[in-house]
Amino acid sequence: MKAGPLILAAAVVLVGGFVFGDLAAAVDRGARLGMDRQAFDVGADLRSGAMTSVMKVVTAVGSTTAIIVVLVAALAFLADRRCWLGFAPLLAGALLTNIAWNQVKTWEARPRPSGRLVAASGFSFPSGHATNSVAYVAVAVALAVCLPRLAGRAGVIVVAIVLAAAIGLSRVYLRVHYLSDVVGGWALGAALFSICALVALLVASVRHNVRSP
Repeated sequence: MKAGPLILAAAVVLVGGFVFGDLAAAVDRGARLGMDRQAFDVGADLRSGAMTSVMKVVTAVGSTTAIIVVLVAALAFLADRRCWLGFAPLLAGALLTNIAWNQVKTWEARPRPSGRLVAASGFSFPSGHATNSVAYVAVAVALAVCLPRLAGRAGVIVVAIVLAAAIGLSRVYLRVHYLSDVVGGWALGAALFSICALVALLVASVRHNVRSP
């Protein structure tokens, strides 16, 4: 097995873990982050009735219900293709991230920002929608393993990344999360899905080496 995917997965784990840890520490200290104020200012400048309607639709795509539907469909497809290298880390990552962001919210207990444009309950850090949105990228990567054409793989992954970015930023625009909540959610999701991918790649590599003469 080529070392490239292993190195990439390890790098994402390290970067994602560092970013999440740094933001969690800042939230623990009660720090006021400049990025949060600036993001709300940009959102206010862009606000309009049409934009708000669009953002409500985008944010709905990052809901737990929407993610579950997409994950079940993707897992069924991967199982049918017997693409276990994509199936196993996707399933494990989805379960792990869902447990993690809910638990971290309880630990941090960060209040949500004021002036929300949509209803939202619970604590603020990290953003569950942003963490969930990483699942779209994970699905794209898992499906790309089974897609024969490189152009198709790249296209699916790029679209998923853009979608994840839009979902996270919609939460800031709607003022249900600080930007630091969203970045923390992205970092947490990326790190956990990458850990699962790294483990799957290492297991596949070991099994390949064992079978080799």
